[in-house]
Amino acid sequence: MSHSTAHRRKVRTRHGVARPRGWPVHRPPVYRLTMREQPSDRLLHVALAVFAIGLVATITMFAVPALDDGVRAPVWVYALTLGLPIGFVLAIVFALRSGRRRPGLHDDDSRGTR
Repeated sequence: MSHSTAHRRKVRTRHGVARPRGWPVHRPPVYRLTMREQPSDRLLHVALAVFAIGLVATITMFAVPALDDGVRAPVWVYALTLGLPIGFVLAIVFALRSGRRRPGLHDDDSRGTR
């Protein structure tokens, strides 16, 4: 058998598709996120900080009257308690943004397999 004849023989791949020997095997592209495309954790850090400030302010709002003979907490403590729900909402926004599907990934999965 000559070299050119051996080169023309078909080779079966895993999926049963014949391709000429020596032709490159098609591999799906590898998607890697660059540093700019990776989701930033900055929003999560801000959400946790705001939530922690709101939590401390809420505890302070109840602790000051209990420890100081019924004196009400300052108004700014009541204002800081808004950090609790705001931080919670920011954390949910971070979770939704970081978990969204990126275009181009798993395009074949949406059609199903036969």
